[in-house]
Amino acid sequence: MKLQILIPQYKETEEIIKPLLDSIEVQQNVDLKNDIGVIIVNDGTDVHLNQEFFDRYSFPIEYHLNEHKGVSATRNACLDYATADYVMFCDADDMFYNACGMYIIFREIANGGFDSLVSVFLEESRNPETDEIVEENKKLNEDYSAAPFRDYMYDCMKDDIEPADVMATEWANHLETLHQAMQAVSSALEVNTYEYGRL
Repeated sequence: MKLQILIPQYKETEEIIKPLLDSIEVQQNVDLKNDIGVIIVNDGTDVHLNQEFFDRYSFPIEYHLNEHKGVSATRNACLDYATADYVMFCDADDMFYNACGMYIIFREIANGGFDSLVSVFLEESRNPETDEIVEENKKLNEDYSAAPFRDYMYDCMKDDIEPADVMATEWANHLETLHQAMQAVSSALEVNTYEYGRL
């Protein structure tokens, strides 16, 4: 398997996680059954997803129930379960914007691979006065300071993870700086970071 998408789950229901899984299901020009898998780890909550829900999708989905240890430990547990060549972190309420996002990723892997892939993302929220959906395009600066997944990159820094096996793409709601994380990862693992447009 080329890529596994790692998703920590706490109290997110099927309704919340469905748009992410649906956005994976509609990916174009990729072999969903053989090249893509999803690992969801429940962080010790009683909100469980059932197998019938997962059976709707053509790609393999692993679901693991863990003790409550917090989101960072749950992301690390996702990594422990992963067996693919590359991994991608997503939050349960994320989704792919581009139906060719996976194709772009696999094309770059075929062109020589990378240690880390970073992408721009859209943050979607609601205007509290009008309840209208508002999208804001989050771009990466040269120093990655607008990117939102500092904690995810720190989670990747485990002794048993080879640099070439770490790929992280994130479209989360948090707006934390990635500059320090990228410096730490670059110096500790000597990674080659590839920046791509919106996936």
